[in-house]
Amino acid sequence: MREWTLSGRIVLSSLAYVLSFIMFINTSVFTYEDFKTSLITVNVIAFIFIGMGYVIYKTVLAPIFFACMFFCAPSVMAYSKLGKAIFDINVTNKFDSLVTAVLFLTIISMLLLAGKLKKAEGEYLSMISDGADEEDVKLITINSLKVYLAFLVGIYSAAIIAAVTGFVLLNLEGSFTIAVITATLGMAMFSGCAFYIYKKWLE
Repeated sequence: MREWTLSGRIVLSSLAYVLSFIMFINTSVFTYEDFKTSLITVNVIAFIFIGMGYVIYKTVLAPIFFACMFFCAPSVMAYSKLGKAIFDINVTNKFDSLVTAVLFLTIISMLLLAGKLKKAEGEYLSMISDGADEEDVKLITINSLKVYLAFLVGIYSAAIIAAVTGFVLLNLEGSFTIAVITATLGMAMFSGCAFYIYKKWLE
């Protein structure tokens, strides 16, 4: 079982890294004279930090998550009305806000699924070492992954709907108050979704 969970984690985390890096190089933060040199330099620095993170956390998923979030941050902040209002952020993004939101949500989903595969593998090995029947453990693990994937797809769909709504609101002229209200509603929706998943997962 470890073979396919490991392969799944590698594929998901690699795709998340590539997508987040594509988002990064399409912002004004990524400035360069020689594209190839800049591309190599940024990735080498990122891999060094990922390696350091692996030494600290004993897993590569945590540092990859932070690297992806670092790469995604400029793209997301480019469309943050609250960020512009408070911090006077001036970042340009070649992708429109809807594409940025879809890419960001996809990256988050990939990383969450990779983390779940890691956790499922650990639980599988733990139950096997405790003497449980291997076939029963496989069935339990696979069913657990199916349930998690179903909820993840549901939340992803809800988030996409929220992103489309946000895209519409973003194109409306508004004040600082509207920016605060929009950010608050977004955080409330995220917290509600997280709480819903937690309760359903316990059930």
